[in-house]
Amino acid sequence: MKHLNDDALLQAYEMAIRLRLEQEFIDLLLAEINRRGLRPPDATYPEHLKERIAAYGLIAV
Repeated sequence: MKHLNDDALLQAYEMAIRLRLEQEFIDLLLAEINRRGLRPPDATYPEHLKERIAAYGLIAV
C-alpha cells in the first residue's frame, strides 16, 4: 500500500465500499488511511460500517 498515493488510496477505499468487497480488505485500507492521518469523505460511510470506522479513530459515532 505504500506505493499508492493518498488519492489512489482514498479512491480504492470508496470503490471497496461501493462494491461491498471483503471487510478484511476494507479494514486494511482503513488501517492505511489512519496510518497516513487521512480521512475519507463522510459521504462514503455506510451505516453498517460506521462503528468499525470509528474504531480507527477516523470518525466519532
